[in-house]
Amino acid sequence: MAEQLSESVMNFVRQGRNIDAIKQLRQETGLGLKEAKHRIDAVVREYRIANPNYGMQEKSGSKWPIVFLLLIIAAGYYWFTSGD
Repeated sequence: MAEQLSESVMNFVRQGRNIDAIKQLRQETGLGLKEAKHRIDAVVREYRIANPNYGMQEKSGSKWPIVFLLLIIAAGYYWFTSGD
């Protein structure tokens, strides 16, 4: 079934962007929302079987905002507790 989809739709599926894949499929084919969702869901299931690590990739830089926030909190805590 995946071979019947355009490369742009498959790129969205590979990136885990299912909503964008549904939108693109609807735009290309004129399918209704329900039909497009069912088709993308089937392709995602096939893709997950063929690629067991699908969805396991960490997005680059996703932890840095949290680390930065924790550093700011730690610095603030040190600043307020070290003053006499």
